[in-house]
Amino acid sequence: MKSITNKSLFLVFGTVGMPDPMIRRKLLEGYDVLSQPYPYKTTVTIPYLSVTRYDIDDQQQTFELHGWIVMKWKDDRLRWENYSIQNPNGYIHFTKTEIWTPEITTFNTANPTLMNDFSDDAHVLVQSNGAVIWVPRVRFITNCKMNFFQWPFDQQHCHIKIISWTYNEQEMDLQVDSSGSSESRIKVMSYEGHKTPNNTQWVIVEWSAVRTLQKDPCCAEKAAAITFYFKVGRKSSIFTFTLVLPVLMLTVVSLIGFLLPLTGNSRVTLAGFNLLVITSYMIYFRIRLPTIDHVPSIVRFFTWNLFVTTMNLVLTVTLVNLTVGKGTTKIPDWGKILLNSKLVSYITFSEKLKPVKRGSTTKMRSIRKGPNGEHSLEEVGSDIRNTPKKCDWTALVNLFDKACFALFALISFIMAIALLI
Repeated sequence: MKSITNKSLFLVFGTVGMPDPMIRRKLLEGYDVLSQPYPYKTTVTIPYLSVTRYDIDDQQQTFELHGWIVMKWKDDRLRWENYSIQNPNGYIHFTKTEIWTPEITTFNTANPTLMNDFSDDAHVLVQSNGAVIWVPRVRFITNCKMNFFQWPFDQQHCHIKIISWTYNEQEMDLQVDSSGSSESRIKVMSYEGHKTPNNTQWVIVEWSAVRTLQKDPCCAEKAAAITFYFKVGRKSSIFTFTLVLPVLMLTVVSLIGFLLPLTGNSRVTLAGFNLLVITSYMIYFRIRLPTIDHVPSIVRFFTWNLFVTTMNLVLTVTLVNLTVGKGTTKIPDWGKILLNSKLVSYITFSEKLKPVKRGSTTKMRSIRKGPNGEHSLEEVGSDIRNTPKKCDWTALVNLFDKACFALFALISFIMAIALLI
């Protein structure tokens, strides 16, 4: 715990050489725990907040923090004469219920039934000049509006606002330590050489604490508040290998499907496999992510792959039907214009398409078993006559297929760059 100073540990665990117990009893005689210290306005200074543990609940969108908070104020009713030579700066210990302590609660709490976020077992230490120091353990659970657009590379901005529930600024003022920067007002404890507490999924990137004034709609007076800001980043190394690399590979496989021949079952088989894998990831996203009003970019990328794979299936069926069913129909005039334009060379990276040789015949063969058990191929007739009209439709279909590949490849490349940036 390198970031915890010796003075903090001294305050938490007590002092050596307690003053005379009779002084403590005398100070409590006639002491009213509900009355504020003199003068009327009490200033409570919070030097810093020590963070020991933190976590974010994605489903509930809450930020939970455990630690210690240091509070200082002055109570002249607790002045006493210190005659100890061995311990001239000794403290008298009180419990929270024996003397006045600041009435502070969490303004943006996510658990309204738990009004007291400060532990009651921490002793309140009082010096002979009436200076009071209280270092209670704290457990904050606050609402945190989360943005999952860059999930799982997201960084969330959460804050904790503490405020007096009944005292306004004129009665009790909350102040932060003005001697240091806003970052020094929060001390993140370290464990085993790590910069932040041992959290497997999150890491605190930035933090600060500022004083603000909060006005309640019910009252005209304003109340002083201390707001602790945290910028928390998700550790995304595991997601790189389980989400990012798979979606990039699925994109390549989806695009390769457009390069396979229209005939045969290879395109349909590959598209069916991709649909199965992508659907499994979509089910995982529905379980893993909360109900939000925006869609993460990586989910958009998987949805795009689902669309590309579906379009591959639709185009395969459509283009095959055009090739087979339009063999006796002339292609429209716009089709001829496309086949004779320079667009063909831009899309197919060749000077012109090479359709099936016109007038050729595709023979169908069957396997025959001879009398001695041997197998042989025997031509049984002509299956398809590659007429000029059919060849034109085949060339047009190939052009449309390559155009879809070029368009989908360009969009996929742009989305991949946006995902990785």
